[in-house]
Amino acid sequence: MKERQLIELDNDWYKYLEYGSISEDIIWLEKLGYSRNSAITIVKINGKAIITDVFGSKFLLRNVVESMDDTDIIQETEKIIKNYPALFLNGD
Repeated sequence: MKERQLIELDNDWYKYLEYGSISEDIIWLEKLGYSRNSAITIVKINGKAIITDVFGSKFLLRNVVESMDDTDIIQETEKIIKNYPALFLNGD
């Protein structure tokens, strides 16, 4: 650790085993109910569907997610928005 001047190791192997990723955005989406593939696709899109406010709270831009050409994501979003409507914002 001295060679890299690290205080502690970034060793989140348990998150990787459970979620297949250590990306906080992918893990957040999976916790909401998106499948792993859908979460990865949403995170990788150019439109930036996830926004974070000044307090660190995450939100999804509904119009970006719903405009994706992926029926699985659209169906999953319909189910998730019923449980977490406050997490979806209409973007410009």
